[in-house]
Amino acid sequence: MANPKYNRKTSEERKQEIQAISEKALQQIEKYTKSVDDVLEYANFMSRFHSYSANNLALIQQQFEGAEAVASFKDWKYKGYSVQKGEKGIQILSYAPVTLFKDANGEMKQLSQASQQEKKLIKDGQIHTRKIANFKVGHVFDISQTNAPIEDLPKIFPNKQFNFQIEEGRNAEHLRKGIEAVSKELNIDIRDMRQSELGFTELGVSKGAFVQGKDGKEIVMNSRNTETQALATSIHELAHAKLHIKGGEYDNMERATKEFQAELTSYIVCKHFGMDTSEKAIPYIATWTQNGEKIEDKQKALEGVHKTAKEFIEIMDTVISEEQQLAMENVQEEKVQQSKIENKEELLSIADQEVKPSVHLDRPMMYIDGDTKNNRPFGEMNSYVAEFHNKDYVSYTVSFPKDEEIKSFSGKYRWDEYNHPLAHIKDNNLVEKDTLKDLQKDWLDHLGREDFELWKKQETNIKYYEENKLLYPVDPDEAIYCELTGKAIPEDDICFKTNDGKVLSEQAKMLMYTNEEWEKSTENGNYQTFNFYSFHLTDSQMTRREPEPKIDNKNEYYFYDGQSKPVKLGTVSDIVSSAQNQESIDHFSLDKEFIRDLAFSKNESKEEFNEKMQKHNVLKNPKLKDFQQVNERLGLDKDQNLLDIKNEVGRKAQMALRMGMQR
Repeated sequence: MANPKYNRKTSEERKQEIQAISEKALQQIEKYTKSVDDVLEYANFMSRFHSYSANNLALIQQQFEGAEAVASFKDWKYKGYSVQKGEKGIQILSYAPVTLFKDANGEMKQLSQASQQEKKLIKDGQIHTRKIANFKVGHVFDISQTNAPIEDLPKIFPNKQFNFQIEEGRNAEHLRKGIEAVSKELNIDIRDMRQSELGFTELGVSKGAFVQGKDGKEIVMNSRNTETQALATSIHELAHAKLHIKGGEYDNMERATKEFQAELTSYIVCKHFGMDTSEKAIPYIATWTQNGEKIEDKQKALEGVHKTAKEFIEIMDTVISEEQQLAMENVQEEKVQQSKIENKEELLSIADQEVKPSVHLDRPMMYIDGDTKNNRPFGEMNSYVAEFHNKDYVSYTVSFPKDEEIKSFSGKYRWDEYNHPLAHIKDNNLVEKDTLKDLQKDWLDHLGREDFELWKKQETNIKYYEENKLLYPVDPDEAIYCELTGKAIPEDDICFKTNDGKVLSEQAKMLMYTNEEWEKSTENGNYQTFNFYSFHLTDSQMTRREPEPKIDNKNEYYFYDGQSKPVKLGTVSDIVSSAQNQESIDHFSLDKEFIRDLAFSKNESKEEFNEKMQKHNVLKNPKLKDFQQVNERLGLDKDQNLLDIKNEVGRKAQMALRMGMQR
């Protein structure tokens, strides 16, 4: 019997399908935040599937309750297993970036629409391509739907802890080292309260605190904590440090939501590592959120929890796996030494049979975080990343033999920065030339000479193009400038346009909008696009030299709310620089709404600006009378908090008078 004809869905049908699945995920998330018990049910599931998004977690749990470990059909096959006949896939939203190129007419097309000639030019590096984010409906299958035995989970998903028991052996010590690695990644120290550098030397009954101020930041732990309390509280406070840094995406959320995020992150991470903290987490979350009623923007809050728990678990999994491997090697070494004492001849036999194979390496090997069953030959894994890797970041570790020892190094890059790890290694000089040649040879052996030469040629052409690409118009007036930073937008760069014609760079958009806020703003006509000067300018009218930014730094801005002395925020450039560094200015939070309002109001008159920015308590080029007007509006004494400014005004007046008399 012939197979039924496959009817390809239209673009609109695919869009509607993705929209329907997204709405289903949101409904499921809403269901899971109705009560504390529902929240913890969702958190238990998240502790097993931290690598999936909050939306996909909800979809998996809804369609296949009790799932243990999922992967796509192709991934199961790659890992050496097969999905059983008749099993139905679990629908998720799959990240599927689209590759674009510009044809001879200057029109942007998808790679799938390229002609044979265009594909050849792209392969040779003569046509530049660019990837953009895109989603499609994908399917995954649980391990119970395959022929993989459950006991193979640690081999199938390496660097991930299964059945981790905190009480066993040195696991508590390993977990502490994992937590230390997280704190190092966040660049924050965890200190006993007796060693606090910011003055928090007594916490009373509090288990810990995340402290941030103008003198720095730290996590302070109560000296009276038990070991389990110290571990769980450290993760709770690290979650605060990750999520609630001043000026960050979640900084403006209510205290109840912040505590919900921190405690749920701690619960998920602890659960993943065999610590059940529900006895503390349930009353803590219930008290702060009034049994789930006071959680604002639930999807955003849970997405923050998910991203943070995922990052913490991946860092800790890696460190703990390394510590466990080291412990096993130490045990093996101890056995060898014991054998040496008992029988010298037996030692030689053991060394030949056990020790040497465990450390022997005759070619470079590579491990890709989250993707491979174990270390595999470098060339094989380099090709795997180039063809199949689909995560936001590629994180890899390479081991290779050198002078009768095993050397190793690690690297990490965004998926759209390099075609494969070897290109990253070469560009960043991560190894010596002879080692680089060994890595190239291993890849050559895997690919074959013809394919290897094609890759090299394409990379050379792309690198030449990037190094010589003309980025800006010669005439500065032809350039398009970012409304916030005043910097020119380069050729072929993503930019964001508002419905009234203003243009934002990608960096400015991130300072001014959350992803959800921008998505909502597109309903009013805002949109994302690419900037192409080459549509109307010839090469002779283009240059690599960046024009001077067009930004007015003559105006200065102050914050004054009548509660304390006025705070000088500085010029627009000062404010943008602080926002980029996630710094507050004397406790004034540079949140996205303020940056957005500043960008779109800064060119208005002083009076119009001050009226629009009243909700932020920000003034443009204020004089003494402007601060006094704020006091009067708030019902305060006219000169409250303004003594220093009055004295400064008087001092300047006296100096002007003396200089006039001298003339």
